[in-house]
Amino acid sequence: METGTDALLDNIQARMVTILKMKQTYETAIAQEESALAQDRRLLNSFQPIGKIPMDVLLIIFMFYIQDTLPENAKRRNPFNIVRLTHVCSRWRVVATETATLWTFIDLGWPAWTIALIPRSVLAPLSVVFSSYSPVENYPTKSLTKYIFKHHPRRIASLKISAPHNIFTWLDIFIPLFLPSLRVLQLVCAYGEASTPRFAGNLPTNLQYFRLMGNLKWKIESPPLLSHSTLETLSLRLNTPDSRLQMGDILRALDNMPLLKQLHLHTAFSTLWSTSLPSIVQLPYLTRLSIVGQCFELCCFP
Repeated sequence: METGTDALLDNIQARMVTILKMKQTYETAIAQEESALAQDRRLLNSFQPIGKIPMDVLLIIFMFYIQDTLPENAKRRNPFNIVRLTHVCSRWRVVATETATLWTFIDLGWPAWTIALIPRSVLAPLSVVFSSYSPVENYPTKSLTKYIFKHHPRRIASLKISAPHNIFTWLDIFIPLFLPSLRVLQLVCAYGEASTPRFAGNLPTNLQYFRLMGNLKWKIESPPLLSHSTLETLSLRLNTPDSRLQMGDILRALDNMPLLKQLHLHTAFSTLWSTSLPSIVQLPYLTRLSIVGQCFELCCFP
């Protein structure tokens, strides 16, 4: 009898020791969590309330968030992400509505959104795009296109058009012959054969990016590239030979493009064999060179 009682007492004592150890473990964990929570509270209390942050600092935070989380295509196709961010508080909304650079991406194929952008962009440079790969008639809004190119030609810093041939003919009616602030020009004929718009023969001399692609033919006496000393990217990916666009002239003009970083020549031209090319071309900043097509003589380096 005594032996059974002693065994029972030993078992109870062992369980009590285990319970005390578990209690000590839980008390230690609770103390650590309370300490961490107190530290978080001290850190939180050290933050400046958003209502007291200067507007210029809020602007930097806002722009960093937008550029870090939204790629360019997301800003173009789903710009309402920016609007959602402004619902955090009234000061965020003020930052968004007063930051003109957030409202400068003009898509001619999205008139309702563009009409809202124009007044918010104030006088900031505009990036105008239109993209359509359908061979059927799918024109931008006539009134919107006419308004932008008539009333804001000096604000257009970037113009990118990827469209069928009929769109180029249609846009050539509305685009003025000179866009003085243009820095980026991209023309891609996605379907059919089109003539290069008239304004491409009168580009500003401080152009930085120039790209032609597809079945585009020159209707201009000479290429507008020969005096662009500020050009950093030159890309010609043309499928249609055209005697007005002599590749030899463009290659000889490379000496006048000392800042050139990227050169892409993808052509179907066979006129290089009769041209006299320079023996040495100085392009100290060139980081990318791509030559494809009937330009075989360019591979014969001394």
